[in-house]
Amino acid sequence: METILLDKKDALLIIKLNRPENLNAITTKMLSELNKAFSDAQKDESIRAILLTGEGRGFCSGQDLKDIDNLENFSFYEHLVNNYNPLIIKMQSLEKPIIVGINGTCAGAGISLALAGDIRICKKSAKFVLAFSNIGLITDSGGSYFLVRMLGISKALELLWTNEIIDSQKALELGIVNKVFEDEEFDSKLIEFSLNIANGPTKAYAISKRLYNRIYELNLNEVLELEAQYQEVLSKSEDFKEGIKAFLEKRKPQFKGK
Repeated sequence: METILLDKKDALLIIKLNRPENLNAITTKMLSELNKAFSDAQKDESIRAILLTGEGRGFCSGQDLKDIDNLENFSFYEHLVNNYNPLIIKMQSLEKPIIVGINGTCAGAGISLALAGDIRICKKSAKFVLAFSNIGLITDSGGSYFLVRMLGISKALELLWTNEIIDSQKALELGIVNKVFEDEEFDSKLIEFSLNIANGPTKAYAISKRLYNRIYELNLNEVLELEAQYQEVLSKSEDFKEGIKAFLEKRKPQFKGK
């Protein structure tokens, strides 16, 4: 891999964007490598959770415009449909938890990439800006989908139109991120949090992700039916048996994601 770094700690796969000299700006090569990394992770049973973060002082500054040879004749449609969109869909449909560690600047398509994960944790010093309207564009790569569902139409439009730079506390208040860690503790606490997820009942996590990602398209009766079906499946799992056994024995369960 040229633009990302891969590491593994126990059941946790760590994917690190690795173009720090450009604040990890996205290239076509990076999108291809990320797509492959997530595909491989889905197939690898030893991987039970994924942490996506960045190298250096930024998480991701968005699309690297220098990666585009002829901007006047460039097809954004083809680029999005062929490169960005498959990655976003893959991240959302991948039935393993994806934690995003936002270690610094997060802008443009970098925000869309972060929002495609399941849980977002950021450094206290991290900054967010949509940046699209600065160059006369709209949110893409799923950014419109995620932001409107998180913030509502009016607030999403405000952030897009004003290009307001959001600090970590504001991002937390808006629900864009789940947690904020102090800069000096960020790396260690991010790994600790992610490992805790990776060592949990990850089969149940996968099914809950599958269900929650469909919530807005289902009515109450459909949700009740799916809850009952999925609960029946999970009640036959090894993790459920281990959880009950650990509860009765008054000890911490040792889940295996099966």
